[in-house]
Amino acid sequence: MDDIARVANVAKPTVYRHFGTKEALFGEAIDLTLDLLKSEVAAIAAGAAPPRERLRAIIDVIFQRIGRLKALIRAAEAGALRSGKVGRPAIRRELRELGGVIARVIGEGIADGGFVATDPDLAAMVVLGGVRMAADSANRDPAGAVADLLLHGLEPSIAKHAMLERSAA
Repeated sequence: MDDIARVANVAKPTVYRHFGTKEALFGEAIDLTLDLLKSEVAAIAAGAAPPRERLRAIIDVIFQRIGRLKALIRAAEAGALRSGKVGRPAIRRELRELGGVIARVIGEGIADGGFVATDPDLAAMVVLGGVRMAADSANRDPAGAVADLLLHGLEPSIAKHAMLERSAA
C-alpha cells in the first residue's frame, strides 16, 4: 500500500479511505483489467475483418493482457478474495462473457464457410484454455502458436501451409 500511495502521489490513509482494504484495491485491479480486456475483444469482434483475422487479433490481445491477469487470477482462485464482485466465480463469469464474444466470431466464420462446422462455444473454451496454459510457455510466439493450432490444426499439410503463411507475413 505504501508503494501504491507513493506512485499515486497521495498519503497512505487516502488510499485506504478510497478502497478500505488491500483486497478491495486488488478487486478493483482485477475488475479494471477484465473490463479493458472485454472492451478490446468486443471492439475487435465487431470489426469488419474476416472472422479468421478477428479471431487471431482476439488471441493476440488476450495474450497481451494475460500476463497482468495471470497473477490476479491465481490469487483469486487461491481464495485470496472471498467477498464482493471479485473472486473465482466473478472471474469465471467474466471469462464466460469473453468466451461468448469469441464464440460469436467463430460462429460467423462457420456461417461464411471459413471455419469447419464445430461447436463455437467449445472452440471458444479451447481458445481461452489454450491462451491461459500457453502464457507460461517458452515459445517465442505463444499467441501465434495457439492461433495456428486452432485455425490450422495438427495435420502436417495444413500446419506446413500455416507456417509458410506466417513466414511470408
